[in-house]
Amino acid sequence: YEICACLVGSEMCIRDRLMDFRKVESGKLNIVKTKGNFLNFINSLLTPFEVFAGERNIAIKHFFHMKDPEIRYDEEAMHKVITNLLSNAIKFTPDNGEISVYIATLPTKESKEVLYLCVSDSGTGIPEQDIEQIFNRFYQSKKQVKYPVYGQTGTGIGLYLCKRIVLMHDGDISVRNNPGSGCSFRILLPLPKEDINDQLIIENNIPPTTCLLYTSPSPRDMRR
Repeated sequence: YEICACLVGSEMCIRDRLMDFRKVESGKLNIVKTKGNFLNFINSLLTPFEVFAGERNIAIKHFFHMKDPEIRYDEEAMHKVITNLLSNAIKFTPDNGEISVYIATLPTKESKEVLYLCVSDSGTGIPEQDIEQIFNRFYQSKKQVKYPVYGQTGTGIGLYLCKRIVLMHDGDISVRNNPGSGCSFRILLPLPKEDINDQLIIENNIPPTTCLLYTSPSPRDMRR
């Protein structure tokens, strides 16, 4: 029900986002990491979106490549990030379009691994002047073509919350337009190499001040 509510931009979803926004701004949003099967988690989120997208003949394809899907992450926080990216992808994808979800573990130069997550759509893309501002709070592009369902509204804080939550996971999120059509949101989350004995990890490493946005080089697109 919560996912469907956010898909249509209900008052409940908007209220929840505003509450999360206040927690982030005041430094009261904690990241609670527990070990769980990340792919099972993703599949549980994709199912209602596939039904909703199917009503507009939008195909959601997924490509997973994880040696071990058991990782430590904050399920509630990542739920907010992924549902926001998927609902945005549907909003900006025309009927009969396509959305792709890529998830993989990738090696780094430091002999560590990162979790790579990408949500890509076949819409019109993001105007270049909006790329650098897309994660700013309350920012909404006025020139990007939308295909919203009835009653769907935007708050301008969804992607801002995504950015903050990813930073609280010590990760990075970026966006770029695809060579053909649409855009891709990419997330990189570090995965600890050593196994931690404690199952529960609580972090709050983002101060209640506005964080500076940054962009790091994106890994090579997984699409072939």
